[in-house]
Amino acid sequence: MEIKKENTEQTDKIWDGSFLFVCWTYFIILLMFASLRVISGLGWLDNLDRRVVEVGFSIASQIIIMAAVPLVAMFIYKRRLEKKKNQTTLTDNKKTSLFASFGFDKPSARTIGFAILLGLLIYFFNIFVASFFNGILNMLGFRFMMGMGETPFGGVWGLVIGLALIAVLPGVCEEVSHRGMLLKSFSARMGIMRAMFWTSIMFGFMHLNVVQVFYAAILGYIIALATVATRSLWVGIIMHFMNNGIGTYLSLAYRYNWFGGDMLYHMMNLFAGAGIILYIAFVVFLYWSIMHIIHVLAKMGYQKNRIRSLANIIAEYPNILVKPDGVIATFDEFAVQVDQNLERVSKWQRTKFYLDPMSAMVRKPMKLTVKEKTIFYGIIFMGALLTIFTAVWGFL
Repeated sequence: MEIKKENTEQTDKIWDGSFLFVCWTYFIILLMFASLRVISGLGWLDNLDRRVVEVGFSIASQIIIMAAVPLVAMFIYKRRLEKKKNQTTLTDNKKTSLFASFGFDKPSARTIGFAILLGLLIYFFNIFVASFFNGILNMLGFRFMMGMGETPFGGVWGLVIGLALIAVLPGVCEEVSHRGMLLKSFSARMGIMRAMFWTSIMFGFMHLNVVQVFYAAILGYIIALATVATRSLWVGIIMHFMNNGIGTYLSLAYRYNWFGGDMLYHMMNLFAGAGIILYIAFVVFLYWSIMHIIHVLAKMGYQKNRIRSLANIIAEYPNILVKPDGVIATFDEFAVQVDQNLERVSKWQRTKFYLDPMSAMVRKPMKLTVKEKTIFYGIIFMGALLTIFTAVWGFL
């Protein structure tokens, strides 16, 4: 039987060769986002009502910069590709495929449940990670801004507005730009594992704040793992929403003495009194739980597309069927051998295989060209420089 190569996500074709275009798009995003922060930091908006500034900043930074810019940019890129193929018009189906190419695939109810659980776990994991790094900054003499990250709105309506501005908008818009645009394009150019690492670093630098950069990068990596494992951007959006939403609620709950408002206070006191060993043990437990769930999700995703994934590998690298004795293996024999090999490796190696079977078995990441390296590392340098600037500002 002839094995034909199938792409599990035909709409991902849009990202082939988009690396430079995406890098320039993200450079514009970072520049625009930094400009907003500079305007705010210079006090040009101090005379305005803080609630007006909060709403305006969220609309500008999230809806316009983080969502509209990448969507419009990739629409333009897609249209340019179609013109090269003498397709001068876009049908409704092609317009829909643009959103599908960002990963807006409907997850199952079970996957949504896992995403909610992961969102809960990463919130507490990030609390402990952030506390550790903030403790280091505090010892070094860093001046923390009072009320940083808190919503200026109060009461029940303040909670609704705060969830919309701090949880919903960043959850959707930042995922579109990072796990949608960046991760998709970078994966096609440098492989999924490297793409997850670098997009997480860029996600940390995007916050342009030394206080947030460490745990934001870790959060970004975990969300990237879950997004790749489930092949759905909605999973990342749910996790991002849960992380930001829980923080928003607890901040207001502490202020108004709502249910659970003093939970973090008691938790931190408990671990402070119990000592560093219990602190580390709890962090390890949270990390293990998160990675175990991601392993389960990755395995579910692989098993769902197992035959198609292995068929794609054979179609691209047919020599993989040739045994050491020169005999050509059948598809079933190849599949059995793959399963047997997976049983011999570590859990993390299996997870990496489930996330990206092609690269785990045969495909090696492509080397970036000089032009690609220049813009790519230029963005990394720019993000790092801006973050260092905020650190210096905080120490002065």
